[in-house]
Amino acid sequence: LQSLKDESIHVITGFHIIEHLDFEVLMKMYTESLRVLKPGGLIIFETPNPKNLTVGACNFYTDPTHVNPIPPHTLEFMLQEIGFINIEKRNLQSLEAIGTGNDYLNEYINEWVNVSSDYAAIGYKA
Repeated sequence: LQSLKDESIHVITGFHIIEHLDFEVLMKMYTESLRVLKPGGLIIFETPNPKNLTVGACNFYTDPTHVNPIPPHTLEFMLQEIGFINIEKRNLQSLEAIGTGNDYLNEYINEWVNVSSDYAAIGYKA
């Protein structure tokens, strides 16, 4: 990204890379991404979803090159702070709800267990 000219590309994608970067490198990548995107350009970054308890407690750590899990609200905040707008977070796997009722326990379990194992953040340059 550092070798590209300002406002020279339309889209930047990164699939399962941001969890491998330390904080300073990650923020530099976001800053450079914003710099090289044309107005209206977009970024898409996919990463493991630590809101899924299996991912957050175990599966994330099966890859020893992972640095840190990035919660969806944290990624959204980082992108906003760099200057991206209209940030969307999307779960990437469709899962069926546990149980049949609308009771509190089922809602709580679904929020932590039956949630997508990966998510993507999409952001735009103004």
